[in-house]
Amino acid sequence: MKIFISYGHNDHTALVDALYDALLRDGHEPWKDDRYEGTSGIPAGEDFTNIIYDAIRESDFVVAFVTAATQRSRYCCDERQYAYNMKGSHFIQLRLDGVEIRLGNAGSYIDMDAVERAGGIDQELFRQKLGALYAAFREPASLLSPSAKFERYLKIRGAMQYDEFIAMPERDDFVGREWLREQCKRWAMDDTIPCRLFVILGEAGTGKTAFVRHLAEDKELVRSVHVCVFDRPKTRNVKDTLKNLAYTLTLTNHSYSDFLRNRNFDSLEEMDYDGLFEFLFVEPLKNEKEKYLLIIDGLDELEETTGLNPLIKVLRQYARTINPNISILVTGRPEESIVSKIRTVHSSATGQSVLLSKDNGREDLNAFIEKNLRELDCYSDALRQKIFEACDGNFEYLTLLFREAAEEGLRLSGETPLPRGLRDRYTQYLDRRMEKNGQEEELTREQHRLLSVLSVAYEPIPCSLLAAVTGFDDYDVNQELKVFGSLVRRIPMGEDDRLISFFSKGFRDYLLSGEYGQYSVSARQGHKAMAAYLMKRFTNEAAFARSPYMDKHGFTHLLVHMRKDREAAQEYLEQMKKADLAKTITRLAAALCSGEREALEAYFDQETPGQDERLVITRLKNIRATHVLNAIIEHYQAEGAIAKACTLQADVLRMEPTPENIRQAAELYHQAREIYQRELEAAPSYDTRFALGLVYERLGNMARALDTTAGWAEAEEWYGKLLALDEENFRENPGYECCRALGITYGRLGDVARVKGTPEGYAEAEVWYRKKLERDEENDRNYPGYESRRALGICYDRLAALAKARETPEGRAEAEQLYLTRLKLDEQNYRETPCYDSRTALSITCDHLGSLAGEKETPEGRAQQEEWCRRCLELDEENHRENPCYDTRHSLSITYDRLGRLARDKGGDAGYEEAGRWYRKSLEMDEQNYRENPCGKSRRNLSVTCCTLGDLAQDRHTAEAQAEAEGWYRRCLELDEQNYRENPIARSRRDLAVVYERLGAIADTRGKLEEAVEWYHKSIALHEENLKENPTRAGRRSLGISYEVLGITLQKMAADAPPRLEEAAALYRRAMELCEENLRENPTLTLWQDLANLCDHLGDIAMTRETPEGLAEAEEWYRKRLEICQRCYRENPTARTRRNLSLSYFSLAELKQEQGTPEALQAANEWYLRELELDEESLRLAPGYESRRDLGVTMSRLAALAQVSDAPDGKETARQWYLKKLELDEENHRNEPCKQTASDMRFTCAQLYRLAKAQETPEGEEEAAKWAVKFHSLE
Repeated sequence: MKIFISYGHNDHTALVDALYDALLRDGHEPWKDDRYEGTSGIPAGEDFTNIIYDAIRESDFVVAFVTAATQRSRYCCDERQYAYNMKGSHFIQLRLDGVEIRLGNAGSYIDMDAVERAGGIDQELFRQKLGALYAAFREPASLLSPSAKFERYLKIRGAMQYDEFIAMPERDDFVGREWLREQCKRWAMDDTIPCRLFVILGEAGTGKTAFVRHLAEDKELVRSVHVCVFDRPKTRNVKDTLKNLAYTLTLTNHSYSDFLRNRNFDSLEEMDYDGLFEFLFVEPLKNEKEKYLLIIDGLDELEETTGLNPLIKVLRQYARTINPNISILVTGRPEESIVSKIRTVHSSATGQSVLLSKDNGREDLNAFIEKNLRELDCYSDALRQKIFEACDGNFEYLTLLFREAAEEGLRLSGETPLPRGLRDRYTQYLDRRMEKNGQEEELTREQHRLLSVLSVAYEPIPCSLLAAVTGFDDYDVNQELKVFGSLVRRIPMGEDDRLISFFSKGFRDYLLSGEYGQYSVSARQGHKAMAAYLMKRFTNEAAFARSPYMDKHGFTHLLVHMRKDREAAQEYLEQMKKADLAKTITRLAAALCSGEREALEAYFDQETPGQDERLVITRLKNIRATHVLNAIIEHYQAEGAIAKACTLQADVLRMEPTPENIRQAAELYHQAREIYQRELEAAPSYDTRFALGLVYERLGNMARALDTTAGWAEAEEWYGKLLALDEENFRENPGYECCRALGITYGRLGDVARVKGTPEGYAEAEVWYRKKLERDEENDRNYPGYESRRALGICYDRLAALAKARETPEGRAEAEQLYLTRLKLDEQNYRETPCYDSRTALSITCDHLGSLAGEKETPEGRAQQEEWCRRCLELDEENHRENPCYDTRHSLSITYDRLGRLARDKGGDAGYEEAGRWYRKSLEMDEQNYRENPCGKSRRNLSVTCCTLGDLAQDRHTAEAQAEAEGWYRRCLELDEQNYRENPIARSRRDLAVVYERLGAIADTRGKLEEAVEWYHKSIALHEENLKENPTRAGRRSLGISYEVLGITLQKMAADAPPRLEEAAALYRRAMELCEENLRENPTLTLWQDLANLCDHLGDIAMTRETPEGLAEAEEWYRKRLEICQRCYRENPTARTRRNLSLSYFSLAELKQEQGTPEALQAANEWYLRELELDEESLRLAPGYESRRDLGVTMSRLAALAQVSDAPDGKETARQWYLKKLELDEENHRNEPCKQTASDMRFTCAQLYRLAKAQETPEGEEEAAKWAVKFHSLE
């Protein structure tokens, strides 16, 4: 057999030669570099590395002498690592100098320490060891120690093992950090410190990894190390990190190894992070007596799934509960996801975290600089100080500088220009390399393409693949990359290939930063090149060699590119369809919706498909990817998963909720339910209960969507069944997922109770929501992170909606506090994970807070509302820029609508124009959604926006505006009638009824009262049908409002048709019955105000009779209205309740004025003055167009009353009121110059003109002329 011998020159030479001779004598073919081809060594000029690696590949076994000297040699460590990677169990280590074996199967070694004696070699013992070596040749597994059995479960291929880690760079290179070493050691030995987590933080290049490597040389102190490497994906996976840390510990701790040997590893892959940590460390080490460290280097490199570094969460949880003899040291960059969690377990007094900086590393940096300068024979204090200032505390800067000086001839002196900071050092290094290569200081097209691909590679990429992706040959790739010197690494692999990667993550970040134009590369172009190559393989696989790298990461590159380029995404999916790659489409599209690489890889590998698959399918439904979902359904059917296929097929049908689709979906859900129920009876299990629960939930949601009393009752029944399953699952497994599911079900039952709209219903809803809150708070305590905060936020949102529904100041204040609590959670989620979901949640909360601010009905409230709306706008626009789709357009449409309403409330031409701009932007979003997805939902959204534009046009009260409004309402009619034809449910009837009312209002405004009555009767018929089918409070209120609107129109017709007056009164009384029934169920402010309005209408009808009895009845109704409005204002003093009370005073004043007696006129004046007092308060609290106009109208009423009174100064009193009114009119006209404000001023000028004329004096004539000029100037 061919045996490769790995050894150190001038190290245990006699023993190495004895082994070589013995192997040769016994018929083997030993290979040693100093016996190369019978010579004394490999000749100068030969490719030394290639010769060595070729010999390793061609050998049958590799025998490596592991000694103190070879442990220190980077060359020997690299050689052993390569040999182990190539040969696996055919790699055998011979231990000397008592060193600890850590590489590979650490048990696979032969102890040679006793073979050497002072006088030479113990021949007898040597023959025994040689026999053991030959036995290992025959059966390699014979050397394995008990710990080697764990390799199958725990060892991670590609992880940097202990020997390799310590040997890079050579030990002798490290200087300084003794203060930190002592601090770590003191802390590890002090078991009185409650927190067993020590954290070393530092920016890139501050020497974290070098220090840890130095610390790890103390084998008594450090027992296990795991290094997270930026271009080795498996080292960055949380579970693999924990498993590899445990594997290395089995090699250094025999009691730990013995404990694990008796454990069941079958469920290892199914454990969550907490369970895995407990299984591997907490329980096995609970009785450990020795004190030592476990180290995880590069915590910031770990893949994150929800913006929270998941391992920090685990370490934080166990830092105070793990055996105090076991300490965990981690390093990482000072990122928020790490720092924020460290604060919760660390106090500065214990000194358990250190931030490496220029200040605390001054001595260490100077020592490192001095050592290297002396080795280069160019030391001076001035040069040392200059380099210290330039490096800015960064060891990587120094390493790059001194390597260039040692290997590339850079002369260091006081005149050598040195840029400040690592990134400028990269630029200077590249400038020099370019100049040396005879190239201008910018990347060639070929270099840009190569670096763009390298910058997005998830691990070192074979040179052959890099050439294939970029369209170059291997030689061109090597030539183009040569200019980057040591910044690009080349690692031998196979006979003719190399793995290519960057020197450091910092250099990759530098290239991608975009801040250094001539050396900037494009990640987008890199993914595009990878995606294009993968697509060529899909469509012409025979022409492309299989690539392990592309098998592993190709889909990821493809999905990243497809997310960024929607046109390419469509084109690629079409190509896959033509190539009949249904499964590929399924997996790829699923990946497109799964934002996390960890979830993506798990889904592709089908290691833990359940939860990830559900997440993927949910996101596919959110983007309405029906063709992909149908492919998944076919996949389920082919695998015999009929219940899963039925459930998903029903979900797809419900995406277009036509009556036929809903019917079919219900049948499919019931089919799935029957299958799962049979499975549950045959073999009860968590998974079956969970799957059946999902079906119950779907059936409940379908019943709920009917929006009827019967539908809600059915929904409650299904949710009750779901609750029973969730509670059983929670009892069996009270972990995160079950706790979360139970909380969601509590929330759904709360929603069902809340929709009842009664105090009892609200009380029941609060009980369910509080139960949900308990579960969500428990999850947030035990598993704090993005999802737990999100669930808590939703619960606070529901409790806030309950508080707001009370319609009291206290309820609104409570709602505001709950929304602000949710806001903190949403903001934290957005800071840590700025993505579509977190922005959407934050936008929704801002919208709620804006609505609450607007309800204050004050200038400050409106300003706050606009501020919240603007924040929503920023978030929604960012979502839309990142992912222009149906949902982001819909969110933007809602926000545009909110801003339009705010502008509309400002009044005047400017407010009207601004509102129109916002509404048209909303319309643009809704029209695009309807074009791309013409369904009931998009049609309804478009109708709502058209209706809003119609309302805006109607505000202008001109013939042209009324025609425009009718055009919008006719468009609504067309959309809503189509929705009603396709899906005649309560909601579509209600939408259509609203449009009928709008068209009736247009007819009413134009004086076409009979036409208006026809529209209103149509609206009433739909509301009555809804109420008959679903007798709810909302249904009663809608019908009552329709009765009221029709009654108002009939009142207008009474002059020509007196019977209409009684019809109107009958309608008002029917509306009042409905309102009083609602008030008995739930006496809210809104309902009281509805009742007040009806009292006012009935009072108006009584007044029209112009009889003492009629006036007495009218006063009775008006006083009833006054009593209601006073109560509402006392309990809830807002602008709206104040204005309603003011109008009550006005009604009573008009009544008294109608009675006409001196006493009645005096009473009328008193009611007007009370109205005036409220209007002045409104102007004080909310100065604006509406409040000034309302006050002016009241003043004109007082002036008119003064004119008809018998008081001697009545006309002068009237004149003073009109002058005060004119001041208000002028201010309104200055602020909002429009037809309405001009008209108000002309009216006041006309009244003052008449009063002046009536004086019949020269002064009066002069004043009248002045008012006439002002009147005509406003035409």
